[in-house]
Parts: sequence; structure tokens; C-alpha cells
Amino acid sequence: MNANGELKKIFFISMATVRLELIVTTAVFAVLLYFIFDFISQERFVYFWDFANYWSRYRDFNELFFESPLRALGKVIPSVRHDEYNLFPVALLLPAGITLGNSRISFVVANALLFNFPTIVLFAYFFKSRISKEREFSTTGLEYIVALFCMALAPQLWVPVLCGYLGTGGLFLAIAVLILYSRKSFSDQNYWSILYMAFLLSLMVVFRRWYAYWVVGFLVSITIVNILFLVNTYRINFKEYMPTMVKLFLFGGASAGFFICLATPQAIRMLTTDYGDIYSGYKYATSFTDTLQDLNAHFGLLTLASAALGFLFSLKNIKRSQTAIILFLQFWLSFILFTRTQDMGYHHYYILLPSLLYFSCYFWMVLLTIVSGKLASSLAFVILFCLLLLNFTIVFVPPVADVLPKFDSAFSQLRHYPMKRHDIGEIHNILEYFDEQELSEVDKVYVLASGLILNDDILRKGCEAENGKYAICDCFATTAHVDKRDGLPVELFQSKYIVTTEPAQFHLDPKDQQVIGIVRDMVVHQEGFGKNYRKLKIEFTLDENVDVLIYQKIGEKFSEDDLQDISDRFVRLYPAHSGKFLFPSDIFDQLTD
Repeated sequence: MNANGELKKIFFISMATVRLELIVTTAVFAVLLYFIFDFISQERFVYFWDFANYWSRYRDFNELFFESPLRALGKVIPSVRHDEYNLFPVALLLPAGITLGNSRISFVVANALLFNFPTIVLFAYFFKSRISKEREFSTTGLEYIVALFCMALAPQLWVPVLCGYLGTGGLFLAIAVLILYSRKSFSDQNYWSILYMAFLLSLMVVFRRWYAYWVVGFLVSITIVNILFLVNTYRINFKEYMPTMVKLFLFGGASAGFFICLATPQAIRMLTTDYGDIYSGYKYATSFTDTLQDLNAHFGLLTLASAALGFLFSLKNIKRSQTAIILFLQFWLSFILFTRTQDMGYHHYYILLPSLLYFSCYFWMVLLTIVSGKLASSLAFVILFCLLLLNFTIVFVPPVADVLPKFDSAFSQLRHYPMKRHDIGEIHNILEYFDEQELSEVDKVYVLASGLILNDDILRKGCEAENGKYAICDCFATTAHVDKRDGLPVELFQSKYIVTTEPAQFHLDPKDQQVIGIVRDMVVHQEGFGKNYRKLKIEFTLDENVDVLIYQKIGEKFSEDDLQDISDRFVRLYPAHSGKFLFPSDIFDQLTD
């Protein structure tokens, strides 16, 4: 065949491959959209805390944009600089918000369309671009499809999205950085390319603060790999080290510099805050073994074992193993650094997902290329697809988990089903009761409960969801939930009503929520300052037979000794945080005789 014929053949093969990839991608996304619609439409829930945080911001931002586009956009930069949950990811959802609206389904679909789907495609492209350099793999679009299925059917990608978190935009940026970095050796990258990657790293941290762990893990990893390369190549000829070392310093320095410029107050807060201390209540693992067990439960043996084998296979060609070593180091560095601070939540595992799925995909590609014969290869691919689908459905579909209990450890032990409450009517009864009391602007209601059945945000969000039906939405005080983070619940003493429960409601270990436990017990048992409240003859019952009790303040003033006593109790418990448990002098004077 002449050169012209060979080029035409390559062209038509390439077009057929692209067409296949496009068809498969479209089909997968269509099925995922149907899954999202079906899943969210089954929910009957009062979304609160992180379930509602970004959805509330999404609705508020969209409504403000329709009223005044300039005012809405003008809020983004101050928010980026000052707010931990800033408006940057919300603003990126604006095109979907304009077209889809503000409902819960619209919000989750917007998140999927603008963050998840591009992330899936980019990951598949990244994997394909790396695999295409491996001569032992001779495939036609298979590497893209394998990576597409691995990421699209990863339940760890979807649980945070269905919960209402915005995090996959940072994942998209991480994969973009990996693509840019792996195009050529670091020493051959020009300065503009390095600055561009540094800017993307800074945007990751702007997107969500905890992506800083991915950034640090990545920067340390490439530094280690490049230094080892220099030592192996140039030995003690240190002059040859300088160009690469300058670029490494520029990369790290520019990443930090861009973030400091974009979010100076946030950067200062991150540098001066001991997150390990204030979030100690969110850390249950007591050893590294515990964190590894959590990792295993989150991903399952199928994913972890395939990733481990994939890493070993990827080292086969040492000349092309740099990417694998960087991803391996980034995974462990980010994991160890994060778990020293707190346990990983659903969304935090995003910092591990690209590395883990890259190696898992690599392993599956090795298996698929080992199998000879068209029928055997097709069968192997179908088996792989079925395993990935089982790993996905076991998390979201209860009957699948019920049928496969013996294989539980092989798959992810995550479980996330449509969230449903059977007491929404009773929550509205509570809201109607307080609405009938005709509370003034200064009359506050303090919810002395911090569980998933009742907390202040459940009543607040339940109130706001009724779009003006109740006049009391601003009357709910902000509850202090976590001792070291929130300190003394000063607003409780300024509130006219206290709402609490029997039994007490916690979402962490009670020893880390004594601003709920101790204070509640004093009110219920009428001890100390609790004598200033009387229990009303009205009760409500929520899910799991949780009784809601309401107390009303009698008299405006407290005894100085009673307030000093509650303050002293917490100071003795947390002497290193004593300042958080002292009454401001002006408020103390207002509250006492």
C-alpha cells in the first residue's frame, strides 16, 4: 500500500474511533442523567448543612443575577477572598441555572452537566493520551472507553454530587494539570506553561480549601521525581540541576502566590488555623490502620487491588513510568497529610480518585490486551463492565446490596439511597407553632440539638422552603455544635425559646459536642442557668421516636453565679481554648442582674 493509502486508512480508523467514543460517551451520559432524575425525584427530605449549603447559594445567586447581573457577579470576588464556601463554583453553574431553574433536581443536574461530565471525558482523554504512548497497547478506542466507564461508574464520584456537594470542578482542574504536566518532560516545559499550571493549582484551592492537600501532594511528588531524575542523569554535575530546580521553585512559588493574591484573607486563615485541633471532633480513626480500613471500605477490594496491580504493571517500562510514580506519590502524600488532620468525608476522596482510577484502568487494559481472540476479548470487556456496574449499583440500589452481601468486601461499602423523611408534616407543625407565637425580631429560638433528626438548620431550611409561608425563618439562632470550633453558645442565653429533644441529638461523639450535651442537661434537669426556663405543655415526635421539647425563658436576667458556672465548666474542659468559653463583658452585663 502506498503512503497515500496508508494515510487514508489511518484517517478513517481515527474517525471511526472518534465516532465510537462519541456514541458511547453520549449513551453513558444519557443513562446517568436518567439515573439522577430518578434518584432525586424519589427523595422526600429537608436538606440541611452540607446537603443544602451550595444549593442555597446556587438559588440565591441565580435569583440575584436575574434582579441585577452586575451585583451578583460583583459578589464573587469578595466571596472568593473571604468565604470558605465561596461563590466561585456557584458562579460557574450560572448558565445551567438560567436554563434549568433552581429546583433540587436542576441543581444536581447542573452539577453533573458542567462539572462531572467534563471531568469524566477529561479523565478518559488523559488515560488515552498516556496509554497511546505505550507500544504494548494496540487498541482502537478501547482505552478511552475503559477509562470512561471506570470514572463514570465510580460511585465515589457520584455520592457527593447526589448529596449536594460541589467538588468535581476541582477534580477537573487536577486532571487538566496532569494532562499539561505529562505532555513533555518537566525540564522541557516553558515558563508560561508552568505559570499556567500554577494558576490552575491555585484555582483548585479556591474551588475547595481541601484541594490544597492534592496540590501539596502533587508538588512534592514532582519535586521528588525530578530530583531523582537529575541525580540519575547528571550525578554530581550540579550546574545541570539549576534549570529544573528554578522551574520547580517557580511552580511551587507561583501556585502559592496566585492563591495568596486571589484569596489573601483565606490564605492567612489557612496558615494560622490549626485545623487538626478544631476539627478533632471529626476524627474517629485512632491509627493509620483505621484510615486504611476506611479507605478499603470506601473503594472496595476490587478497585484497590486492581489499582495496586495496575501500578506495578505501569512500572514495567521504566522510561515511561514517571507519570505512574508521580501519581503513586501524590496519592499517598495527600492521603497521609489529610488523615493527620481529620477523617475523609465523601467529597474529600476526590483528591485520591484520579490516581486510583488511573492505575485501576491500567490494570484492566493489561488484562484486555492479554486476552486473545475477538470473542474472548469481547467477553472480558463485558465482564469488566458488569463488575463496574455492580460496584455502582450496590451503592445506590438497595436490592442489589441485599442480594450480594457475601461479596460486600469486594465492592465499595458506601451506601447512599434516596433520602427520605416521614416526619416532614411534624416539622411543619413545629414551625406553625412558633409562627403562631408572633415572635418579634429580637425573639430568638435556639435549637439545642445537633443530630440528623433535628438541628437548627433543619428548622431553618424547612421554613425557607415554604417561600414566605412562615414569618419566623430569621428567628432561629445559630446553634453552637462543636466545642472547639464554636465555643460557648452565647446566643442560647439571648433566646426566648429553647427547642431540644429526648433523647439528646448528636452527629459527632458527645464528648466533642458538650456545648449540646451539658447545656441540654442543665435545661432539662433545671440546674444552674436552666432554672430560668420552663417546659411548655406541647411536644412533637419526629422520626425514630425522637420527642421534641420546647422551653420558654422566664424572666430576662440570669444569676451571675449561674452564668459564671457554665463558663467555668467549659474553661476547665478546654483550658487551651478558654477564650472561646468566656462571655463578652457587655453581653454578660446585659444578661445578669
